[in-house]
Amino acid sequence: MKNLSLLILSFFSTIFFFVGVSIPGQKNFLHLALVISGVVLGFIFYLITFIHVLKTPTLNSGKRMFWIVVIVCVPMIGNLIYILLQYAFTKKQSRTFGT
Repeated sequence: MKNLSLLILSFFSTIFFFVGVSIPGQKNFLHLALVISGVVLGFIFYLITFIHVLKTPTLNSGKRMFWIVVIVCVPMIGNLIYILLQYAFTKKQSRTFGT
């Protein structure tokens, strides 16, 4: 469920940013408000995902270092890939332990 909320946060961040950028006129209040809110939501998503990588107990040090490098070098795409793969891994684990 936490991963779903992170994906929704990422989705709204992207939508706000691109809608804000597509509005003509850089002194338009709606343009500035949407771009700034998209950037702020994106940064929050980035920080939450980065902290999640640091605090996840199932990652060993090699995997943790790999995901930190991916998230730092390819910011939003790396975060999305991490969230999706982490969701798939935890779902697979819960199915394995549930039977």
